[in-house]
Order: sequence, then structure tokens, then C-alpha cells
Amino acid sequence: MPENILQKISNSRGLQVLLLCLLVLVTFSPVFKAEYLLFDENFMILENRLIKAPFSLFSLVDIFASFEPNQYTPLSVFSFWVEYNIWGFNSTISHLINLLLHLLCSLAVFFLARQLVENVLLSWFIAAIWAVHPIQVESVAWVLERRNLLYGLFYFASLLAWTQYIKTGRTRHMALASAFMLVSGLSKTLAFFLPFNWLMLDWLKSRSFSLQLFKEKAAGFVLSAIFFALAFFAAHGEIASGDQGFLNWSMACYNISFYAIKTLLPFNLLPAYEINRFIEGIFTPGPLYLAIFIVLAWFVCRGSRQRLFGVLFYFFLILPISGLVVVGYQFYAVLHFLYVAMFGLIFAAILLIAEKACDGQKAVIARAAGVIVLLVFAVMSFQHCVIWQNSENLFTWCLERDPNNRFARGQLAAYYLFIKKSPDEAAPHYRDMIERYPKFQAGYYGMARIFMARNQSAEALEMFDQAVKYNVEVSQIPRDRGYLKLMLNDLSGAEKDFTEALVMKEDSHVRFLRSDSRRRQGDYSGALNDLMIVAENAPSDFSLQLGLFELMIEGGRTLNAFEVFLAACAQLNANPGAWGHYFEILCRAFQPIPFPLKLSCPREVADAPFQPFHVSQGRFSLSALPQIHHQLPASSTPGP
Repeated sequence: MPENILQKISNSRGLQVLLLCLLVLVTFSPVFKAEYLLFDENFMILENRLIKAPFSLFSLVDIFASFEPNQYTPLSVFSFWVEYNIWGFNSTISHLINLLLHLLCSLAVFFLARQLVENVLLSWFIAAIWAVHPIQVESVAWVLERRNLLYGLFYFASLLAWTQYIKTGRTRHMALASAFMLVSGLSKTLAFFLPFNWLMLDWLKSRSFSLQLFKEKAAGFVLSAIFFALAFFAAHGEIASGDQGFLNWSMACYNISFYAIKTLLPFNLLPAYEINRFIEGIFTPGPLYLAIFIVLAWFVCRGSRQRLFGVLFYFFLILPISGLVVVGYQFYAVLHFLYVAMFGLIFAAILLIAEKACDGQKAVIARAAGVIVLLVFAVMSFQHCVIWQNSENLFTWCLERDPNNRFARGQLAAYYLFIKKSPDEAAPHYRDMIERYPKFQAGYYGMARIFMARNQSAEALEMFDQAVKYNVEVSQIPRDRGYLKLMLNDLSGAEKDFTEALVMKEDSHVRFLRSDSRRRQGDYSGALNDLMIVAENAPSDFSLQLGLFELMIEGGRTLNAFEVFLAACAQLNANPGAWGHYFEILCRAFQPIPFPLKLSCPREVADAPFQPFHVSQGRFSLSALPQIHHQLPASSTPGP
């Protein structure tokens, strides 16, 4: 790039902003064609009851009051809720919003860099390289990571507001920094570290440390304690000791260096780096890698407060998510963790290069190299956006680079089985998983589903038995085996499986199935208990009231049945406009249904969601319960 063009960029803030916006929009433009991915988006977005709730104050309160372990991200759920109620599920809209959030975050990084670096051109390069870095594709192209974009946007906005407070001393800037911290923390609880970053900015700007310095951050430290408590509460069950704790420590040491290398050399990027038997021993030299990182960081930071700020920014932000606590599926690294932390390394690296090539021919070469790196990163990110456009592309890409990645293989197989409806394409991947990982349940579970789809019940049961043997708290596995046994009229076996599934996870659909298996064995008391719990969770469901009425009549509880009958009549009177729907339920419920059932697939099992199927000895059947048909998860291996 000619020197006069660089000079024009340096002299015009408007041109700097325009070029940064164009660079980001062009680089990430392929995401507009991207689909929702079979990478947690199916159940965390498309099947999320909070997101699909109608506009109401109750729904809004429910979003911010609902807490699931490691998933307290109410602001991102709120954004999906608003989006769904306006446009429905539209992947183009979802990706557009993600891209716009990343664009705003890139501008926040640019303005922050301008506050920290006197050289305008350097601050632009810092923001531009951060914005188009190939690792950022994961947060933009993966709709679920909107939580990361919101967290990052308000994190950098808080830092920017604090730099303004340092410059002006105005209380409103301090209040803005705290407000942005609150919003960032509602997107991701990792925002608890922000007050410490404020202290780092104080140090960078040479403010004298005093008690007053801590007092002015009181609101921030209170928020920090709350967000840290939420994060700790979500992960405390995963805090390991003994051998596992030592492994986590070694993994964290390894990952701090691993993430740094991927930031500086972003090649062979995968959606997830998995812990499996093929990488045994990889973390053993972790402490040595950390020591090397610290030594190199010391040489990079020598004599520069700014570069030290950048390295410490990276180190402290990546430390809590480096693997000290392993939550959920056993990944040792996921690159979207770097979204905010990466800024520190890029900041330090560019400042180091600028200092070593501050004038003359070296400066010209450094600027040309900077432009080349920027363009290479932009092209790489553009290509990665294409890879992230659908599940098949993404997981095929992953397996080409790591054939032993069982998570990617499981997700690709699930895509073929559930989305593409092609068991024949899914089967080789499940068999490969069984061969590579004979003690991992997902391969057996997948083959069991395929055998069910092919009406091969004996083979399906054999695979289910192996899956249950190696199962680790995956409730779908005993649930589906129980469903198969129910269809084969093994009622006591089905009841045991449904009970095991309910111990792992409460589920109205499973509880209804257990109610039916108990009913058909003559255990009317147990069947009633289950069905009443289901009915309590859906008091407006007429079909459930009808089921209770019939079950009480069969069990000889006539008086109780009369009470239920009166309640059902009250529902009819309260909803006269729905009489046609109720009449349809009555007709289906009281028509004779033959037993035993003949196993009929693939529609009943291989497809998601479940199709209606009859499970009653008498007249009432699950086909009369349209409101509780359960959507099968597409994979038994959840993402990070």
C-alpha cells in the first residue's frame, strides 16, 4: 500500500472507520448463506422454550430468572427471543445480527486501541487484525455464540468508558463502565474480571495506587463477586481433585501456550479440540510449555508497560477458561474462548514490531508486511466462513484434519441421520466410532437408532445394551431403549429403562411412557402418580385430563374420575372455540387400538420429532397427546 494512502488513513477518522467496516463486512459476508448448525443450536435455540415464548412480561422475567448450569446467558436468550417473535427462525437474520454485533465490537476495539496507543495507524491495524482474525469466524458464524459477541462488545465498551473516566474524571464515565459490565456479565459471567482490567488501565495510565482507586470501583467489585459466584455455582460440580485435578492443571498450562500459538499462527483451526485416547500424554509437558511462554513473554514485554499490559490482559482472561475446570463434554480447547483475550496478544505483538521497525526502510517493510498479514487473515476468514455454512461442511472439514475426533464424527453422523434422513450415510461413521472408541456410548447409540429405523429390533437391543453399559448420564439412551422394549411388549424392562432415564433427567414424555408401561402391568397407582405429575405440568392440556379420567376408571377410582371429568367439562365451557379440537381428541382417544404393537420404523424412531404412536392396552393413546410429543436430541454428545 503506497505511503500516501496510509497517510490519508492516519489523518481521517471517518476513513478509518469506513475501511474497518468494509473490511469486516466483506470478510464475513459468506455467513449470510449459513444454516443453523447441528452443534447445540438445534436444542439451545430452535427448541428452547424461552426463545419460543410469546411476547409478555412473564416471558421476559422467565428468561432472566431461568438458570441452567454453565448456561446463564440471559441477554443472548433475550436477543433470540425478540428475533424469533419478529422474524421467526431465520438463519440469515440470525447471522446478520451476529455480524453486526461483531462489527460494533470491532469499532469498540478500534476506539479503545486509540486511547491506548498514540499512533493512529497502529491502533487501526490492531483493531483490523483482531476483527478479521480467522479465530473470530467461530463466534460470528456460529449463531449460538451471540453470547460471546455480546459479552465482548460490552466488555470492550466498559474498558473504553473507563479510559474516558481516567481522562476526564467524570462520574458518568465511571457509571457507564459499571453499566456496560453489568450487561456484559448478563451475556457471559466471565465479565467478573473487568474491575481488575480497570486497575490494569489505571496502572497503564500511571495512576497512583491508593485506597481511593479501589473505592471508586466498588460497584464493579460487587458485580464481579455476583458474576464470579454464578460462574462458580455453575461449574463447582466439575472442580476435580487428585489425578483429575492434576490433569486439569497440566491441561491449563498446555492450553495457555496453545491458544497463544493459534493466535499468532492460525492454521488448522477446528471447531473443537477433543480429549480422547489418541492424545494421551499431550498435556504432560504442559508446565514446561507454560514456563516457555512466560520466558518469551518476559522478553517481549521488557521495557514496555503497554506490551506488558497486553500480555497480562491475555493471560488473566484466558486462565479461567484454559482447562482448570472441565465443564460438559471433554474438550481441551475451543477457540471462541479467545474472542476477547486475543486482543492482548495482538496488541503486544503489533507494538513490539512497531518498536523494532520504527523508522526508515524497516518501517516501510513492517507496514507492507502488516498489510499482507491483514489480507491473508481476511482471505482465511472468508474461507472459514464458507466452511461454517452448514454442519456437513464443518464436521467433514474437522475429520479431514483429525480423523480421531469422535465429537465431530458423532455430529456428522447425527446430521446424516436426523437432518439428511440418510441412515446409510450415518452408519459408517457410527461403526468407525465403535471401532476407534469401543467404550464410548455414542457409536452404539447411533447404530441402535439406525437398526430401529430398519426394523431390526434384535440388533437394536444389542446396540442399546452396549450403549447403556458405557453410558455416562445421557438420559436419551435408556429412554430410547425403553421405548423399543415398550413396542416389543417387554413392559417391566421398559419401566426400568424409563425410571433410569428419569433419574438422569426429568422429562414429561418419559414419565408418560412409564405411566403407560405401569398401567399395562396393572400398576394403576404408579401409573396415576406419573400421569398426575405430567398433568400438573400442563394443566390446560385437555388430552391429559381425558387420560387421567380413563386411567382412574380402569383403576377403580370412580369418585376421583368424576372430579377429573368435572374439571374437563369446565375446560370445555371455558374454551368453546376449541370444541372442534377437543372433539378430535375424543374421537382418537376412544377408538379401539389393537395390541401387541408391531415395530414400525423408520418414521417412529429415526425421525425427529417422534411421530404419534399408540401405547395403551385400552382406548386412550399417546396419539391423543399432541402437546407432549418430545423432540429427540440429534446427538448424545453436547457441545461446549
